[in-house]
Amino acid sequence: MDTFYNGEKPEIGVNQFNYGQNGGNYYDGHTAVMETNRDTTEPEDKSQYGKMYHQAVYHGGIDGPKLARNEWQEFSMKWFAQSQTAVYSLEGYPDTVYRVRNLEYTFGGTKAYFGFTASTGGSYSHQRVSIDKIPGARVTVYYKDIDTGEELAPSEELWGYLQEPWESEQKQIDGYTFVKVEGPEQCGYGPTNGIFMPDEQSVTYYYQKPKNYKVNVKKLSSVESQPLSGAQFRLEGAGLSVVLRDKGDGTYEFPNNEVLKFNTTYTLTEIKAPAGHTVPKEKTWTIRIDGKGNVQVNGMPYEVNGDTIALEIVNEFKPVPVAIRKYTMLDDNQQHNLAGAVFQLQREQNGYGYQLVKDASTGADGIAAFAINLPGNYKIKEVTAPIGYSLTSGDYEFMVDLTGKIHYRGNNIDQKQSVWTLLHMNELKPFNLTLAKVDESGKPLKGAKFQLTGPEYDITLPAGNEQIDKFSFNDLPPGDYQLREIKAPEGYDGLTKPVDIKITKEGKVTVDGKAQQDVLVVGNAANQIAMTIKNNQHREPFQFYKVNEAGNPMKDVEFTLYECLNKDNDHIHSLFYGNPIEGCWQLKEVVNSGSDGLVSFKNLDAGNYLLSETNTNSGYELPTGYWTIQFDPSQKHLDERVQITAHGDKLPPAFFKERQDDMEVYKLPNYPVTILPMTGTNEHLIVMILGVVIIGSGIIFSITVKETSPAERATKNKEK
Repeated sequence: MDTFYNGEKPEIGVNQFNYGQNGGNYYDGHTAVMETNRDTTEPEDKSQYGKMYHQAVYHGGIDGPKLARNEWQEFSMKWFAQSQTAVYSLEGYPDTVYRVRNLEYTFGGTKAYFGFTASTGGSYSHQRVSIDKIPGARVTVYYKDIDTGEELAPSEELWGYLQEPWESEQKQIDGYTFVKVEGPEQCGYGPTNGIFMPDEQSVTYYYQKPKNYKVNVKKLSSVESQPLSGAQFRLEGAGLSVVLRDKGDGTYEFPNNEVLKFNTTYTLTEIKAPAGHTVPKEKTWTIRIDGKGNVQVNGMPYEVNGDTIALEIVNEFKPVPVAIRKYTMLDDNQQHNLAGAVFQLQREQNGYGYQLVKDASTGADGIAAFAINLPGNYKIKEVTAPIGYSLTSGDYEFMVDLTGKIHYRGNNIDQKQSVWTLLHMNELKPFNLTLAKVDESGKPLKGAKFQLTGPEYDITLPAGNEQIDKFSFNDLPPGDYQLREIKAPEGYDGLTKPVDIKITKEGKVTVDGKAQQDVLVVGNAANQIAMTIKNNQHREPFQFYKVNEAGNPMKDVEFTLYECLNKDNDHIHSLFYGNPIEGCWQLKEVVNSGSDGLVSFKNLDAGNYLLSETNTNSGYELPTGYWTIQFDPSQKHLDERVQITAHGDKLPPAFFKERQDDMEVYKLPNYPVTILPMTGTNEHLIVMILGVVIIGSGIIFSITVKETSPAERATKNKEK
């Protein structure tokens, strides 16, 4: 459209907002069709497009309509594809009819494109265009027979503007049953409705004549939807009772001579599940066919293809119980079940080897039980043996097929069990006997030698002369053993009799008849018998005889023995003043001499002792000094076993050795109290001088003749 007519009465300079008036004259505009690619001329300026000429021009004239009148004017366009004709309508102007002769030449294809432009000619004016509606392409609705494709009713055309919604209608067609509808799928729409688009759309409603229906079943496993045969189905209703035929490929078909009637209800029942699978919880299906051939299954509409009601029924794979029984053999040649073993059930995964399914432990019945929920290749292996037993993995491989049947090549099957059960034997692990040698305080003690004897077993440790305090006798099978200490550490008493050790095939251990605890060990290590053998330090009594000056026994003379508890080699003994001394002399024992004069301090350890005579017979002198004694009970000779030293400002009497009853013994003499004469007389002075002389002679004699007994000295004194 052009608001200016550039013909005989040019409108250049007309005020477009004054309704085409200019100096009292009215000027009209004109309309024209500009066809792309037609009647163009070669431009002189090659940078410009070719000039297109107006076609079907129409201008209003003096009395005609004015384009420039400051009002909205309605414009519409219609395209008739069959005749390739466009019809333009502008308010106030007659319709312009224009035919495009060659779509390919004009538009470059089979689709027509339309635009709208406005021009002002040589002067500027305000042009506005508002696009209110653009028509969309046609939507055609068809009604067809699904089997033959025949149209059952005239098709319908739906028209509208772009983006406006459209809705198709399903029709009831006598003698036919609606089956399905196919149509465009648009966001939020379809297939029976949508919105108008630039391209044509279609909707097709499919119908089918009622047929004599049959029922077919497709039976699938819950395992990867594999087809299943072996099921049984019975269909009943309206006097009909038939069993569907198993085709062997997972499908079950209706007998050829039977059909289902309209307006009838039937029941389909699964009376037997395929092997290895369970019957569904809902094992009965109600099938209703109404008078129009519409089908419902269990009260819900059901889509039927052709003349067959096809049902797809899934059966769950039934778990397959498997087990393994753990046992050992004992002396009675009977199988004894073992608790505490751990087994793994593993399943082979494609490309990943065997993967863990579940762990299970054996109970008192020796059984570890599993449930297999999927067919496939499996393995059962022992990962933990019962405590005290060796690990025997087994790795028993077997296959479970889709029917739940187990395929296994081995023979170790327990036929007495109600479920498929493998047998797996374990043997008791050997025992290690570990001895710890200690002294009375629990400290390690070296120097012993032990011999262990048993069934085909005789080992002495240590084999050489090395000094050890730990002894290990390894790999002992069940049997009776005796442990002997054939050499005790120096200064200690060894075992006086063998230790009896009994190991049973059940893994029970007794030592001298006493049951041992915690001897069985988990894992690969041998079972352990741990013993601690304590040696007592060798002890001997320290004995001597108390005699008088004549060598006769003195009874009831009291002696007190002290022991130095400080065992350090560089310890210096404290001087003794009659009472115990902390860190050195501590009271050990108080003993009185017997009727034979024997004084016996029994079972003394090696060490340093202090002896004090604390009470003596009436009329005899009580020594004021004391004796220290180095005592070593391991020595055989008396003078090596006992070394005595006298101490004090006035030394006590000396011990002497004497043979008695074919053995050397120590004897300790005591002497009567010497009573001095009263002072004031010469007689007394003479006695005193004589006593001094006698005492001096006694001292000289004692020093020079140490081995003279008191009896001998008494006899010599009388002779003098």
